[in-house]
Amino acid sequence: MFKAAAAYYTKEFASDRTTTATQNHHCTAANDSDNTTPGEQKFTYDYYVTPGFKAIGFNLADPHYYSYSFESNNQPNNGPNSSQLYTFRAVGDLDNDQVTSTFELAAGSDANNELFHGTGFYIDNETE
Repeated sequence: MFKAAAAYYTKEFASDRTTTATQNHHCTAANDSDNTTPGEQKFTYDYYVTPGFKAIGFNLADPHYYSYSFESNNQPNNGPNSSQLYTFRAVGDLDNDQVTSTFELAAGSDANNELFHGTGFYIDNETE
């Protein structure tokens, strides 16, 4: 998800179809989630049916165990040195005991206004 969001962040968007349109750049996509309940069985999901995942171009072709989501500030024209622009999340329940594991990765912008991610994942209940 991070790589897809980083590519989206560098794109420029026009506010409308006219020659006088305002240019927006360094945008973040709207919050999104696949709204699935993870379990012990792999599943497929078409991430392009939801606007945030479709905007950043995120999709998984193979069946997977985790439910994916992200939160963002959902703003155009973000400036440099923004500490918290995105939180990317994967939630799983591989043993199907209704206790989930969570993996999160935070992202912000650096002094050059390029998206970067934290040095590691926040992990809660890793073995679930």
